[in-house]
Amino acid sequence: MVKNKPPTIQRSLSELSSRISSLSPSKRVLQEREESSSQDEVGEPWYIKYAPKKLEEVAIHKRKLQDVCVILESMLKNSPHGIDDEPRILLMTGPSGCSKSTVIYKLAEELVPKYRGGGFQMLRSERKGSHVVEFVETDNFQDFIVEAKYRRGPNLSVILVEDLPNIFHSDTRHAFQKSLLEWLYLPEVGLPPLVLCITECSLGNENSQGFGVDYNFTAESVLSREILSHPKLARIKFNPINATLMKKHLRFMCQENRKLLVQNGRWTAKDSVIDQLASTTGDIRSAIANLQYWATSSLDVPLDTREESLTYFHTIGKILHGSRECDDNEMINQLTLNSKSHLANDNFRLGLLENYNLVNGGQIPLPTVCEIVDSLSQSDSLGINSESIEFASRKVRSQLGSVTKTHTSHKANFP
Repeated sequence: MVKNKPPTIQRSLSELSSRISSLSPSKRVLQEREESSSQDEVGEPWYIKYAPKKLEEVAIHKRKLQDVCVILESMLKNSPHGIDDEPRILLMTGPSGCSKSTVIYKLAEELVPKYRGGGFQMLRSERKGSHVVEFVETDNFQDFIVEAKYRRGPNLSVILVEDLPNIFHSDTRHAFQKSLLEWLYLPEVGLPPLVLCITECSLGNENSQGFGVDYNFTAESVLSREILSHPKLARIKFNPINATLMKKHLRFMCQENRKLLVQNGRWTAKDSVIDQLASTTGDIRSAIANLQYWATSSLDVPLDTREESLTYFHTIGKILHGSRECDDNEMINQLTLNSKSHLANDNFRLGLLENYNLVNGGQIPLPTVCEIVDSLSQSDSLGINSESIEFASRKVRSQLGSVTKTHTSHKANFP
């Protein structure tokens, strides 16, 4: 099937500036109401609506599920008895949308009650229902770990960490690594299972000389060699969702929404679209979002599949450190299409502000710094909307382009 190329967004900084300047508060409020009304008509995202209710519904290979289950159950089994022969940290790595955290959550629902004798709580880095103790990304990770070690016995919990601290900041990364090492070397026994989920991605480096979180967001660049080689850490690597599993889940959603697809004239073309999605992406969330976008539109729209998973940090890194060989406008256009959820995050501009100083080893002329801060302030004053955040991204990217590169960006330090 011939792929449709997403339409190019013809915008410039001046056009965006003019557009943003013309937005009055009343117009913005009206626009937000219209967007909210439109979202209500479409309904909630399918990847939320059809999220797995039980373990059997998770998109994961049976062998991989068995591997995770064996390790997690051994950690839970030994915790109440004060046995310390099993791993203390389960590290799960892989691309976005490959069911890493989902399988842990569903396994915890089944396994924790067996070893705690009642309902369970999961200490997690985001909200996941009334049984979850939330870890806020801006909180101190050391404090979080200190509290987590008491989640055992009658309060036995699975500790799931998905949202990492700002590991692009060297001191924060070292403090994060130190906390994990302290957990591994604690003299206490019977600690609760600590599960780390790292969504890995490669950003690419134009000079192919840098290795670190600026260019490779992997377990090797985020964690230290001592952590990765520790006998109390078990690592399971996840692959993208295979085509067979992907097709199974996408067909189920088409069946559940048959009336909608027939109404929009999509039913007869569903199989070819499912085949295209299954062959071009292993990210099940991305595939479901694309399927919903295609199914709910009565117009001919291109499928926005992505070859590479984009995380929050990856999106920040693309803007700040991405190669200058490609056209900046086209790169921002692709980020706008592929990273809607990250660009809509109210912390996205804060992420740009906190990390721009890593460019060129921090050697940025003061006038450029002032321009970057002014651009982010202008964007922030306009609230959270797609155009103001896109404006900030383009301005910061453009302003950093004027910096003559004399230093290599910070690399991960391995002991």
